Amino acid sequence: MPTIDIDDELMAHLKKVAKPFEEPTPNDVLRRIVFGVDVVAAAPPVPLRRPGALKQYLDAGLIKSGGVLSYTQPRKNMTYRASITPDGYIEVDGKAFKNPSPSLTHCTGSSINGWLWTYEPENTTLNKQCKRK
Repeated sequence: MPTIDIDDELMAHLKKVAKPFEEPTPNDVLRRIVFGVDVVAAAPPVPLRRPGALKQYLDAGLIKSGGVLSYTQPRKNMTYRASITPDGYIEVDGKAFKNPSPSLTHCTGSSINGWLWTYEPENTTLNKQCKRK
């Protein structure tokens, strides 16, 4: 790769206009200024979290991303709904839960086995759908 020499004044300017923690090299700064290419925005997204507990079942084809989960409390006349994210989390009320039990506990307000969610596409418990023992 060819190299160029730049003077101290230009280097000082590059440091001044660099986006901290985003543009690690002067080359990244120059590319943004000259070509209008934001190197950080052009980079592929980095996963921000580890896969959730349902990821292995998604990968096995036992459940689907976007699948709807529901749980009904008849005495309270309440039905809760959640969805399965592509990375195996359960999303409820805009919050993502790595494991089923905390997600259902969030809904009911008391400790409960989250594998009792009903996987709606098949109308069976998450436990049975994922063939857990």
